[in-house]
Amino acid sequence: MKKRIRTVILSLLLCISIPVFTVCASAQTSRKTPPGVIVSVPETVVSDNVQEDPAYKIYDSYIKNNPEVIRVLYDGIDSVQTDIDLRDYQIPVSHIRILMHLIKTSFPELFYFNGYRYSYSSSDQTVTTVSPTYTVENIKEKQEAFFKIAETRYLSLIDDSMDDFTKAVILHDALALNVRYADPDKMRLADCYTFFAEGWGVCYQYTKCYAYLLARCGIESEIVESDSMNHAWLKIRIDGNYYNVDLTWDDPIPEQTGKVKHKFFLYSDSAFQAANHIERHHYGYRSIHPADSTAYDQFENLHSFTTQLCYLDGAFYAITGDGKLVRYNHHTDEITVLELLPYRWPAGQNQYWVGNFSSLVPFNDKLYYNSPDKIYQYDPEKNESELFAEITGEEKLYGLRIVDNQLWVVRADNPNVGYVTPTYIKDLPAVPHRIGDVDDDGDVTILDATAIQRHIADLPTKTFILEAADHDGDHSVTILDATSIQRELAGLA
Repeated sequence: MKKRIRTVILSLLLCISIPVFTVCASAQTSRKTPPGVIVSVPETVVSDNVQEDPAYKIYDSYIKNNPEVIRVLYDGIDSVQTDIDLRDYQIPVSHIRILMHLIKTSFPELFYFNGYRYSYSSSDQTVTTVSPTYTVENIKEKQEAFFKIAETRYLSLIDDSMDDFTKAVILHDALALNVRYADPDKMRLADCYTFFAEGWGVCYQYTKCYAYLLARCGIESEIVESDSMNHAWLKIRIDGNYYNVDLTWDDPIPEQTGKVKHKFFLYSDSAFQAANHIERHHYGYRSIHPADSTAYDQFENLHSFTTQLCYLDGAFYAITGDGKLVRYNHHTDEITVLELLPYRWPAGQNQYWVGNFSSLVPFNDKLYYNSPDKIYQYDPEKNESELFAEITGEEKLYGLRIVDNQLWVVRADNPNVGYVTPTYIKDLPAVPHRIGDVDDDGDVTILDATAIQRHIADLPTKTFILEAADHDGDHSVTILDATSIQRELAGLA
């Protein structure tokens, strides 16, 4: 008897809770998100005929025992196929909804994948073909932009010498400073591409993109979703324990350039659920990984910072709400006061706004911060500040940003105006190149000596930083510089 093939059309409208993977950034050979391990999902995602087989077990089964299915689906969507043949994998129809949610949620780089149709064999109720639907144009161009921004704007801030707390807070702050919550008329248009490339999104993009970046630098996380709250956030794994982090709620609304909160960073479940413990509590969720550790629940300094935690030479710096430039110890939650910033922002008629509106940004081993009408440069090594720029006019300074070696400021009449397009002030001193790092890969290796040899021989080199090539310091680039690098690498210098 011939098999009858049926087709079903589904759209991906529901969110799931998913832990995300672990891959060290330095060892990452592919920009693809690694697959997850275990997934918990809200009841709304689990169809009636799999209630006896919990959704997370289905995820676990495919990830651990049937990874080929994940690969085939990923590769098919990644290559924008219209039909993906699954006849060889005997996937029960009852699993397809959960399986496709796994793909949708686990891989934010597949932001253009919107829904799917599937065909199945009526004789054994297994899926034969999945036909994805796609929502955006110029898919590959936008996907490449997604990867490039992830690497140049965010992952470039991370190195392997950092502990997991440091990586997590740097990425947390960078995302909040670069992205704003979507305007109401844009919410339905938000995806992980708009989040990275255009700088706006909603909680699901905040959560998925943060999870993606954490995974790329070796930190496990779980996406947690609450139907009751219509909201999503992360649990991230620090020193073997999971903690709740709500990046969306740590991004101020209305937007305040240069400001990022830490009120929802690294909490236990009990603290996150307690209405009297933090500013807003979380409820109506379940997850695979309990956040039992209370190690950071009482870190009052950490949770009070509204400037980014700037990381320079192994130390954190921030500005407190009452106007103190401090060094912060994230192991003990202790602060060391470095300077008092007794600034007041005028509100007219001899009145002043309550609070401090200084931003703090790092650049080239220095810190920059603002008063109402001035910008200062702080040198941690000398422990002193000097005037860097003075701003004239009625509007006052309410934020700083540094983009591509340029200093930008927010000028406004008051702190409550919401998003303001920054104003260019001046270029910053260029970051000096490391002597010997000719190919600009962050390290001095034999490849740098080879680059010098090719340069001298007039052979093409992909990257050649001339000011880094004078390794022997004689103010010229010769074969002796290549020899000097080789001797240093051999311990003979």
